[in-house]
Amino acid sequence: MFRLKVLPVSLSLPWGLNVGDMLGHLPLPAKITVEALPPIYLREEFGAEPDLDEVYDHVTRLMQDTLDAMAAERRLPVLG
Repeated sequence: MFRLKVLPVSLSLPWGLNVGDMLGHLPLPAKITVEALPPIYLREEFGAEPDLDEVYDHVTRLMQDTLDAMAAERRLPVLG
């Protein structure tokens, strides 16, 4: 009928048995936290000709430290 060789059948919330994915899926709720860091002035911090590897290490270190601090603030690992 729709030129299908197989018909997908799945269990999904809130529909239960879902045949052909006609009703779609509802995403599970997620808590997203965003934190903006202060700007990085490359020329002031690293000079006129900054070393790209040093800048990369600095930026990734700042981002990882911030992510670690945000992860430490969470109460529950999955639910937030």
